[in-house]
Amino acid sequence: MSIKLMAEVWTRNLPHAEQSILLALADHADDEGGSVFPSVGLVAWKTGYSTRQVQRIIRKLEVDGALTLVKTAVRYRANEYRIDLEAVAVKAPLRGDNMSSLDETGVTSTPSGVTTEAPGVTQLGHPRGDTAMSPRTTSEPSSEPPLESHTLLAEQFASMIEQNTGRNPKVDRSWVDTFRKLEVIDGYDIDTIQRVITWGCADPFWSQVLLSAPRLRVKKNGVMKFEQVRVSMVGTIRNQPGLSTAMEAEALRRVGR
Repeated sequence: MSIKLMAEVWTRNLPHAEQSILLALADHADDEGGSVFPSVGLVAWKTGYSTRQVQRIIRKLEVDGALTLVKTAVRYRANEYRIDLEAVAVKAPLRGDNMSSLDETGVTSTPSGVTTEAPGVTQLGHPRGDTAMSPRTTSEPSSEPPLESHTLLAEQFASMIEQNTGRNPKVDRSWVDTFRKLEVIDGYDIDTIQRVITWGCADPFWSQVLLSAPRLRVKKNGVMKFEQVRVSMVGTIRNQPGLSTAMEAEALRRVGR
């Protein structure tokens, strides 16, 4: 997994679908963009797209020069690609997102209509086990705006819900802010958040439960729904037959075990 390459993908001017696929592929690449050979099924599972959609988007990325086929698939090994982000235009710099503003004194103020959690609200600590962590008390930093990654997560989550239910949920500020809070307040990294929601939307039980982003932070018996899904995912990884110790350790590491 190349964190460096994944960070570069965020800076490129790509449609949402192509960006999601490139992020999933970069998760398997080295820092030079090589050694990329995940199966189409795995990329589909990570991103929430169908295998046909993944194949179509990969072909488009090849045509555009962002992907180069290095080796064709052989038995037990998928096509191998190299990622070349030099072929993709860079986004214009982020100028502002209208999520917060400065008053005349230079102090960041919260826009009207946006609520923040009061100090003393019980939150979960950083997830590091296959059971829910002991809660911690914290106050929300109201001045920190959502990042583009939070918007992308919200849009991806909505797309997966639409595939599961046929309903097209509206992605608004509350959806984006939920993913910001999961990272900034609750301590989950972006990679873990993406893996958990992707797994949850593919799971027969959780796919019928996960229908709204704001409800990911709703607690039952003191545990957020998002953490419940993460714990279920960890349990599934541990019980997966045929998974080597090294593969299990890597999979658990990627979901905050």
